[in-house]
Amino acid sequence: MFQTLQNTVKIEFRIIPDGPLLVRAQAVGLDPGVADMEFQRTHRNGRSTVFLAGSGLKGVLRSHAERLLRSADHFACDPTQTRDSAICGKRKKDGPSDARYPHGNQCPACFTFGSLTLAGRFRIGDAYPPDDLIDATNRTEMRTGVGIDRKSQAASQGVLYDSEVVVSGGFDARVQGENYSLWQLGLLLASLQDLSHGLLHLGGCKARGMGTVRLERWRVELGFLDREAGRLTGARPHEAGKNPYSLPKGDVLAAPEGGQAGRQGLFRLLTYDDEQVPGLIDGLVGGPLRSYMERRA
Repeated sequence: MFQTLQNTVKIEFRIIPDGPLLVRAQAVGLDPGVADMEFQRTHRNGRSTVFLAGSGLKGVLRSHAERLLRSADHFACDPTQTRDSAICGKRKKDGPSDARYPHGNQCPACFTFGSLTLAGRFRIGDAYPPDDLIDATNRTEMRTGVGIDRKSQAASQGVLYDSEVVVSGGFDARVQGENYSLWQLGLLLASLQDLSHGLLHLGGCKARGMGTVRLERWRVELGFLDREAGRLTGARPHEAGKNPYSLPKGDVLAAPEGGQAGRQGLFRLLTYDDEQVPGLIDGLVGGPLRSYMERRA
C-alpha cells in the first residue's frame, strides 16, 4: 500500500470551544489547591500549556466514522475489544479477504485509520493553542460538581469535586494523509464536519454539557502525483503489489469549484480555503463516499 506515493492531503483547522471543554490529565496530583480533574498539559516553546492530544482526536473521529459505516450496513470492527479474534489487528495481513474485510483483510474503518497490522491513511497530530490565543486558552475555569442524594434530592455529603475546563481561546490542529481513496477522504471530512456541527463532543463530562466545539479557519491542500488537471484522484492499485486492497477503479472526481491550482515539486496541488471547503466536502460525500456506502459485496 505504501510502495508508491500517489496522493497527499493536509487539513488544517482551528478548534474553538463552544462552551466548557474538559480533557482530563491521567496523572492526579496531591496538591489541595489543584482541581480533582485537571486539564491535560504539556510543555511547548518553553512554557506549560493545555493541549488536545492527537490520539484523542483520532479516537473521536474514528468511532464516529465506524458508526457511519455501520449505519450503511458495512462492518467495522471495534479495536478496543482486544480479546476479540475478529478485530483486524488480530488477523493475518496476508490472509484471505472477504466481504467483512475487503481491503487486504482489513475492515473499512481499519483500512482508513489503521490497525496493528496495517498503517492508516491519515495522521492526526496534537492540537496546541496558537501564539495569539495561548493566554486566553490557558485562562481556565473551575467548575464544581456535587452528587445528588436519590431520596432527598439534596446535595450528598462528601460527594464534591472540582473540574478544570477551557472556555475560550482555541487549538490549531493538522491532519495529514497519503495514498487514500476518495471515499476515505470523504469519510474523514464528514466526521470533521459533524464535529463542527456539534454532533460529536470532545473530552469528558459530555452528559453534563461539556465538549461542544466548532471548527474554523479550514484549509485543505490536496496533492496528486499525476497529470489529470482539474480532477481529484484516489490511490490506484500498484502493479507490483501483492494485494490490490479492493481499491476502486476509476477513482476520479471533477474538482469542486473554488480550488486554487498550484505545484510543489512533482505534485500538482489543489487548495481549498475556509469558504470553499463545504463545497469540497459536499462533492466527496455526495460522490465517492455515497457510492462506497451503497456498494454491497
